[in-house]
Amino acid sequence: MNKFERLERWIQEMREDSRVKIVEGKRDKVALESFGITNIKTITKSLQLTAAGVDNPIILTDYDRRGEQIKKRLEELFKDEGKSVDTSYRHQLRLLTGIKYIEEIVPRYNEIKKRYRGEGHGKNLFRHGKVRYSRSNRDGWHS
Repeated sequence: MNKFERLERWIQEMREDSRVKIVEGKRDKVALESFGITNIKTITKSLQLTAAGVDNPIILTDYDRRGEQIKKRLEELFKDEGKSVDTSYRHQLRLLTGIKYIEEIVPRYNEIKKRYRGEGHGKNLFRHGKVRYSRSNRDGWHS
């Protein structure tokens, strides 16, 4: 499964997961909603209010210092209430896209889609330098 297919699966899982997804701001929320992801809650000035009435949320804060601090604080708040949080989707997204801010998911998705869906289809990969001939390789090809 290539990176684009894994990202598509991540998006599908997020669509199907009914838990609350907590993001930092409106642009993050809009970016995720553009993929059909629902039940997104933005952080308020009081993190306690953000956490109120929420069980086992998915944390999708940014990957900068502020986002890391908010993630840790939310983990502490939920732990103090005897609840857990899910940061696995956040980790997966970072590995798949390399984004720093959640709002960057749309342009990064488009870049990945172009790379994995557009490149190489109907092209002579040898001529375009995507596949090189190698005498050292037994079957003669490598990329």
